[in-house]
Amino acid sequence: MSKTLFFVGMPLLSELTLDTRDMARQDVFTTTFLDHLALQPHLLLTKLVLYLSFQDVPWTQIVRLSTVEFLHIVKPIKDSFWDRSPSNLSVLYKKIKLPDGTQSWRLPRLHTVVLEATEPYGSISDEFVAGWRQCAVATKQLFMNRWETSMKSGGMLAPLAIDLIGPTWKFEIRHTNQSSNKTGDGRQVEPI
Repeated sequence: MSKTLFFVGMPLLSELTLDTRDMARQDVFTTTFLDHLALQPHLLLTKLVLYLSFQDVPWTQIVRLSTVEFLHIVKPIKDSFWDRSPSNLSVLYKKIKLPDGTQSWRLPRLHTVVLEATEPYGSISDEFVAGWRQCAVATKQLFMNRWETSMKSGGMLAPLAIDLIGPTWKFEIRHTNQSSNKTGDGRQVEPI
């Protein structure tokens, strides 16, 4: 399918959901598909949703989609991705060196990242949720430089909102604190 996509122009594609949870060799498909998509001339993709199973997040391919403004990644709660968070988001909170020697942030239009863990079998303990709370606090600390830069950039770098969603809770990670509330689906929302 990815090879076919290379020959099909999609100048109006603005939203894409890629679900590879039930595919054999899903990692190869995901990276190849996104590689071919990044080669599309005049691509206007602004929303990317990836349902991934036990595979690495294809950051190398995602950052090549420079027009993305909204990124939603859904992974199993038992995936090692969550054990490595927030350090595995370094592609978004560390600057890169450009060919002219200046430094810049990847995906400057990106304003929302949603990281969602699919529901496991069995119940979730309070201790488990506390670990996610610590992850949310650490994430806010790591993104502080990007947020401060966005405040001074005059719109060149979008302020980034991050939502960390679990089966019964949601952490809203923002530059400024907001009051706690409940979502329509009953999840407890905690601003970080």
